[in-house]
Amino acid sequence: MAAKGTIVFETSELAAAMRDVLGAVQARNTIPILSNVLISATATGHVYLTTTDLDRTVTRACRAKSVSGAVGLTIEAKRLAEVLGTFAAGSETHIEVDGLAAVVKSGRARLRFSVLPADDFPVAVQREVVTSFTISATALARGFNAVRHAVSKEETRYYLCGVFWHVRNGRLLYVATDGHRLARYSDDLPAGAADMRGTILPTLCIDLVRSAAAERGDCDIGVKIGDGKVDFTIGNLVILTKVIDGTYPDYERVIPTQIKLIATVDRDEMIDATRRIMVASSDKVRGGAFTFRPAGVTMSINSTGHGEAVDEVTGDLAGAAEIRIGFNLAYLRDALDVLPVDTVRFAMGAPADPTLITSTVESGLSLVLMPMNV
Repeated sequence: MAAKGTIVFETSELAAAMRDVLGAVQARNTIPILSNVLISATATGHVYLTTTDLDRTVTRACRAKSVSGAVGLTIEAKRLAEVLGTFAAGSETHIEVDGLAAVVKSGRARLRFSVLPADDFPVAVQREVVTSFTISATALARGFNAVRHAVSKEETRYYLCGVFWHVRNGRLLYVATDGHRLARYSDDLPAGAADMRGTILPTLCIDLVRSAAAERGDCDIGVKIGDGKVDFTIGNLVILTKVIDGTYPDYERVIPTQIKLIATVDRDEMIDATRRIMVASSDKVRGGAFTFRPAGVTMSINSTGHGEAVDEVTGDLAGAAEIRIGFNLAYLRDALDVLPVDTVRFAMGAPADPTLITSTVESGLSLVLMPMNV
């Protein structure tokens, strides 16, 4: 495709498309063309914007008011997006391309960009599709949102740096863990997904899909799982990602089954109390002591240099007179934040055992916290 011609857009249309594809442009690139967006247009007015970081490729269809010539170019993505943000509302944007230069015009503004050849842009494709199905954006976002907080950030344990998406016992499961906490969400299995292979979706892909789903509302999302790649089609946007190549650990071993006592507390009260006592510590690991009694929970923290904080939450405890457990307060807060219910249930064995946190009504979400020594 010759890099010569003119494309005319409504500025708002092009700006929206650029926002959709910027997520695959990394802040630092050793390969210059990866900082660019590929703009491909035909004389019929079909335009596609594509960005990639080699692990993820995002393609967005975009409407052009007119196209003169068959245009293909790559142009610095973040600079173009910033320039579009300065153009007047309701304006038109003209991109005139001739060889290795492009002029972006709107009103009386003219900005010259250097471009790189479209043929040099590394576009990934899904070559083999093993499983394909459709899922609602609401359902997919709900699953990702429920477990996203528990994804590991330790690159040395790369197989934990994503969400394990798989099928078990006729249910679609979303699982994330960093070794200190675990989140598992169970949902209805979409038609066509029964043979889906277990797939570890990387964090950036999850965030791109969540963002796109939130912007488009409750639409259908097409999912295609292939050999080492997954693509999500969300309206006029396609997100293609490499999956994490690794074996996810047997996470079910850490989900408590020997439950000796159950505490039921008001979720909002515990969130508020947790945030209050966290103020008493600036330590990197904010460990708090939780004493569960029949009448409620006493929470305390003692921090060198910041003093002591104590708070109490009403609740019920069944199965024992008292149990004292230490939790990472930030992890507890994250777990409570993703349970949109009035009351939550803490299911415990011994102080050194993991604790299972669920809602008192069926939600499909199970959260596990490992104890801390405090």
